Amino acid sequence: MSRFPKSGPGQRGERQMELEEIRALRRALHQCPEPPGEEVRTKALLMDVLRARTGLELHPCGEGFYAARREPGGTRPPVALRADYDALALPDGGAAHLCGHDGHAAALCGAALSLQGETLGRDVFFLFQP
Repeated sequence: MSRFPKSGPGQRGERQMELEEIRALRRALHQCPEPPGEEVRTKALLMDVLRARTGLELHPCGEGFYAARREPGGTRPPVALRADYDALALPDGGAAHLCGHDGHAAALCGAALSLQGETLGRDVFFLFQP
């Protein structure tokens, strides 16, 4: 059972591509801040990335959602990782990512990508909350 992602020569290039994807996702999230309670595009973008790049189960949950990475036969307790994806409301009625939540959400997607194909012996849940 692997405790940490492998980093052999063939995977370095793959990991670099994942890193570039996550950077691009963070930039995309930064470009579409939505007022609190109205994070429709943000939620859709995050779910689209996870749907396209992972085999995770995606579950809408209230205003947010969670992604489940189930490992059949896992004997270790499950873990949950969480990130906010909301932006801050501005006095003019707009919104801006001034708090880093765009980076937090992108990093959580990156964690989900990096765990693909790994054997952890447990379920992992990725919680995305506005």
